[in-house]
Amino acid sequence: MDLEYRIRKLFNLPEAFQCGYSENEMEQAEKKLSVKFLQTPRNYYLLFGKNRRLDRVVKKLQLLYNNRLKNNKKCRL
Repeated sequence: MDLEYRIRKLFNLPEAFQCGYSENEMEQAEKKLSVKFLQTPRNYYLLFGKNRRLDRVVKKLQLLYNNRLKNNKKCRL
């Protein structure tokens, strides 16, 4: 099972439902920020970047992960 399938199933997103940024939007963001996104976050934004509910969950998970790293606790996602 791939990650896209799991995320769609977990958040009940039909396959036809597109909620990501376009390739053009990603290129503009990279240019504006003067960065090149790594492949994993780039794929996430292309597939699901405009879905606010999913984005809130991802940001909360990132905060939890970073807090655990800061406190030197083992992190497993």
